[in-house]
Amino acid sequence: MSELTHWGIALAVIWFFTLLNIRGVALVGTSSILFVLFMTLPFIVMILLGATQISHNPFTPLLPEGKNLSSVLGSGVLMGIWFISGFEGVGTAAEEIKNSERTIARSLLFIFPLVLLSYGLPILISLMVDPNWQNWESGHFAQIAATIGGPLLGSWVSMAGVIANMALFSAWLLSYSRLPFAMAHDGYLPKAITRVSPKYGTPVTAIILSGIIYSIFAWGNFRNLVIIDIWVILCGIFLEFFALAKLRASRPDLPRYFRVPGGKIGLWLTVISPVAVGLFAMLAAERDEIIAGAIAVATGPPAFWLCRRFVKQRGEHGHG
Repeated sequence: MSELTHWGIALAVIWFFTLLNIRGVALVGTSSILFVLFMTLPFIVMILLGATQISHNPFTPLLPEGKNLSSVLGSGVLMGIWFISGFEGVGTAAEEIKNSERTIARSLLFIFPLVLLSYGLPILISLMVDPNWQNWESGHFAQIAATIGGPLLGSWVSMAGVIANMALFSAWLLSYSRLPFAMAHDGYLPKAITRVSPKYGTPVTAIILSGIIYSIFAWGNFRNLVIIDIWVILCGIFLEFFALAKLRASRPDLPRYFRVPGGKIGLWLTVISPVAVGLFAMLAAERDEIIAGAIAVATGPPAFWLCRRFVKQRGEHGHG
């Protein structure tokens, strides 16, 4: 399809889920459960059928020709981080979740292993059945599924991939639309963004603003968007871990629903380990990936300065 048609479909998906998010976290959560059930079933069938058709060692060759271990591992870790990213964003919608301190913790214990299996097993089976990974392109899972179980399974997996991306976008929108809402409350963005829907209790202006931003970026190349997304996510996660360490030191008696065990050793292991892995993934990736990610991250400080200089100060002066 043409780029314009592709963008039009993306816009339809973006604004459908934007309206869904305006309706509230309960509807997003219910729809996500239904999406997960639909998209998981064909991959279970694919794994069961594929296990009887194994013809290749998935770890041979270990490295692509002409690539070194550090660059391959760096790119792999970046993609792995993208696969499991999003857990840190649940907290932004905690205010709209009943009994959030208990619900979120119990959900993560169940969901995190499920996410690892849902990505790992289909990839492993696919490599065992189709070793020509150099020729894999977007949508190749559906071709492998068709080889394993026929055209019906291939179509089912293809549709599941579409549904999976829709569900992923819906969850991301739920999480990240609350950030401009919070920034506006703190005075770093215009006060109008704090508007809450009187009917649904959701930050409607922030959600619509997020939908507009996503609509613009949907025109871009997928691979470049993923790299930029990962770099920005990682830098945000780094700040969250540093904030954890600082608050533990400066506010040790602050009431906490979640607390890292192990004292200072446990705290620093929790902070240093993910930061070290993230930095390795960022710096060991391909040169063009590093450049694209660094440029995206570099826009953050100037944007923050502009918001503080021309929005927050204006608000403070106006209040005075």
